Amino acid sequence: MRATFIYLFLMVVLLMSCNSWRYGYTQSLAFNSYNLVSENEKNFGNKRVRYNMGHHARSPLAYFLKVKGKPDFIFEYEDDQKRDGINLYYLNADSAFLFIEKKKNTPSSSSFVEARKLNEYEKLTYKNLVEQKQLRAM
Repeated sequence: MRATFIYLFLMVVLLMSCNSWRYGYTQSLAFNSYNLVSENEKNFGNKRVRYNMGHHARSPLAYFLKVKGKPDFIFEYEDDQKRDGINLYYLNADSAFLFIEKKKNTPSSSSFVEARKLNEYEKLTYKNLVEQKQLRAM
């Protein structure tokens, strides 16, 4: 019984560590750029959402994504205080949800900042992302 518990505990730690490592490893590619999120598991935006959920596993961000589901596209950034932030954009709801770490390098502190309607720039950005995806598929 005790060996099973230890084994399960190690598996959980390793799986969470994997997502945190992947989060950090792909961070420079993701920051300051918009990324589409699709059902395709190999889609970079989809991977970033998954890595964020693993890296911020015990935060309001992870809970929000579990309840609300994947967004249509995302924007990740680092603010002037070196805290990681992510904007989640949902077109059908015409909404943007913004999350940021309360403290630098504390993934469990990634908390909700604001909800608002999408602005015209964000709608145009989504349209451009979809057009670029279609061009690459040709």
